Amino acid sequence: MAFLEAYSFVELRLPHTDEVVRCKALPFKRVAELVRLFQQTRASDGAVADLMEQFPKDTEVDPAVFDQLTPAEFLGVVGDFFSARRDRAPAAKPSDC
Repeated sequence: MAFLEAYSFVELRLPHTDEVVRCKALPFKRVAELVRLFQQTRASDGAVADLMEQFPKDTEVDPAVFDQLTPAEFLGVVGDFFSARRDRAPAAKPSDC
């Protein structure tokens, strides 16, 4: 199970506290939809509000985690999510096989 969990989350660092948050990794199709919404935030405050609602829900992060962030910091964290890579799973020990 630990092997699968290593491929299920992306870790992001919050800018105001350096706290690390584990976000659920998302399938490509959903990420593409969020990227489109992210791109719309430049032209629409409504898109920012939609992203602030959707991102925590999709990544299974408590929305309160983002309460102390400015909108620009929040968008920076979301941008980091799009470029983050999941860590490799630890090598299996012979006793795990």
